[in-house]
Amino acid sequence: MSKKQTTEVAVKEVPQAVVESALKTISLEDFGMTEVCASDIKIPLALLMQKMSVMVDEEKAKAGEIRGSLEGNLLGGVDKEFFFVPLQIQNVWVEKIPATKKFVGVYPRTRLNEKQDLTYLNEQGEEVVRTKQIDVFCMDLAELNSGEALPYKLSFKVTSYDAGKTMITLATKLMMFGKPLYNYVFKVSTIKKENDKGTFYVFDLAQDKTTDGKSVYSSPSTHQLCQYWASQVGSGKVVAHDEADLDTSFDTKSFSEQKF
Repeated sequence: MSKKQTTEVAVKEVPQAVVESALKTISLEDFGMTEVCASDIKIPLALLMQKMSVMVDEEKAKAGEIRGSLEGNLLGGVDKEFFFVPLQIQNVWVEKIPATKKFVGVYPRTRLNEKQDLTYLNEQGEEVVRTKQIDVFCMDLAELNSGEALPYKLSFKVTSYDAGKTMITLATKLMMFGKPLYNYVFKVSTIKKENDKGTFYVFDLAQDKTTDGKSVYSSPSTHQLCQYWASQVGSGKVVAHDEADLDTSFDTKSFSEQKF
């Protein structure tokens, strides 16, 4: 097995001018626009490529890679760890119709609905399947180092749901001591698995132990930039790239047979 590629994890200084530009009110008319709605700003997804994924089918990616949904950029994979800074974690239910692969919607998963049935029939008599999903809005550390960074949404679901539970557990430990998530760096790579249905890839997640809350953000401007994006995500001022037409690896059995 090849050795995973490592990345320099020290966060570099982001010029204060970059942060001030992000934080100040910008006149959209200077850019030929009169108004921008939340739905106009697409936060790219960090997608785990499977055999049936669109980019793999179009030969733009390989199974096991982690790719950005907007530009198709390579973020990580089996032999390459994706280092990221978490901004916010959302625990949600995702509903889809297996027969048509139609995306129905997303809503919060709470103590009141966590025991609901994983399938139901809609008014048209179609089976709708629910799955648990943990979404992590995060910053790519390499992009932070470059001074040009937008958040990504990293989703843990189905066979990768356990990695999401690890993320929540580690995050809870940090937050219980009053430490913001964006003070820390995490890393995720992918592992190849196999069962009677074939081969597939899952996320493997861990906190990056080479850094700590003091050294990661020795740069006040970088810390401020992450704080800014955390507030934007938390207030709903930005939304993630539409997932409906991107994830074609949806498997009816993998959803309905999950036991969490």
